[in-house]
Amino acid sequence: MADQNIGIRQIMQRIDCSEARRSLVPVDAVMGWPYYTLKHNVLCVTVPFYGRRIENKRVYLYPVSHVMTMTLTDGRIIEYSNLYYSREFKDVDFTVPCGCFRHKAIEHMTREEYQLTREKLFDLYDELITSLRAGKGFTRQAEMKTYFALMMEPGELPMYERLAPRFFQNYCGL
Repeated sequence: MADQNIGIRQIMQRIDCSEARRSLVPVDAVMGWPYYTLKHNVLCVTVPFYGRRIENKRVYLYPVSHVMTMTLTDGRIIEYSNLYYSREFKDVDFTVPCGCFRHKAIEHMTREEYQLTREKLFDLYDELITSLRAGKGFTRQAEMKTYFALMMEPGELPMYERLAPRFFQNYCGL
């Protein structure tokens, strides 16, 4: 990935269209909110995947069960984990829904309002990665925390806190 200006939407699309995603992650799993990490001093993005089931007009969400990590320097997928088999998550029952979409904070939104809010959060992710790449402080933490708190499904939160506590504490207000 030679383009250092690639944004989070394109990164997620690359992961979603990758052979690794097709061969390792269940086809019905959906992408969650990504997070940035350092792996051997290389800036990376990790995308979590979780299951969902639609029943009686309700969308039931399951805990994050797979994660895939890609370097931001060259776009290689360098890590994949199926959390079902991870000792760290042996206490999680991945067969039981952890919540429903739409949670209270967003249940009043129209589809267009939801998409606009989601896009604003992705724009903040892009600004954050620009700051991290430049080694500068991120000046819009409070705004990102507000949007993230609004958009995060409460039932998914415990898994995110376990997967990347520092990222979510620093930039998402968890």
